[in-house]
Amino acid sequence: MSEYNLKLKEREEKIQVREIVERFDEGAAGLPGMIIKDQKGRRHTLMALDFSSTEWEDITMGSTIAVRIKEEIRSAYLSKR
Repeated sequence: MSEYNLKLKEREEKIQVREIVERFDEGAAGLPGMIIKDQKGRRHTLMALDFSSTEWEDITMGSTIAVRIKEEIRSAYLSKR
């Protein structure tokens, strides 16, 4: 396996639920989901399968969700100029 000496960034972004636009009962794996709007007006689709059952029940307007984002190397290829 190749090894690259690159610094991959990692950060946490907090999303505050300003509005629950829609709730639906059957999303991925038959579990519920919801579409929310955050403090910047961006829409996000949340699925129950990404949260524990107690966390899912606690998501309301004003809730803050912490999202961890990490870069990764997906592939490498020879670049021809």
